[in-house]
Amino acid sequence: RRSSDLQLGHMFPAKLSSNIEKQLKEYIIRVLNGVGYNHGIAHTEIKITDNGFRVVEINPRTAGNYIVELIENVTSINMLKIFVQLAIGEKPEIKIKDTGIKSSAIMFFVPNKSGLIKKIKGISDLSKNKNIIRYKIEDCEGKYIESAIDNASYLGHIVTKDEDGLNARKYAQEAVNSIIFETEEA
Repeated sequence: RRSSDLQLGHMFPAKLSSNIEKQLKEYIIRVLNGVGYNHGIAHTEIKITDNGFRVVEINPRTAGNYIVELIENVTSINMLKIFVQLAIGEKPEIKIKDTGIKSSAIMFFVPNKSGLIKKIKGISDLSKNKNIIRYKIEDCEGKYIESAIDNASYLGHIVTKDEDGLNARKYAQEAVNSIIFETEEA
């Protein structure tokens, strides 16, 4: 069983046309103004549907699931620092700097079935991949795991970069696919 809202990964910036990106930014500003939100960081999720933009979530916080790290990898903007500065009444300096990275992504290791993990293969190859910034895989060999039902089910993650374009998510997916969790069903 898989939860329909299980998040498998994220990328910054999103792969959108410049026209959609412009419309989306304008829409988000209208939505935040519409609810009276005019100070601070707002984690705002929008779905792009056939019937236009739809608000999923507005929260006065930074994004989770390492999204702030992805933003910092690309822009050098530290959203957590800005969040704290705003909370204590300081005015943060928000300036995008060229980091040499055009996109950054994270993909999660998500168990697709229950069972005893006998062996994890392919980890040693990750350190050789120039597109991987960092990775973490839980020490789960010899442990019984359940198939994923929510974000607490992750067995680890891989953070990638693309210095040339918007392929960081593709690189992360390829890296995740290269790791094999050999399981024995109970």
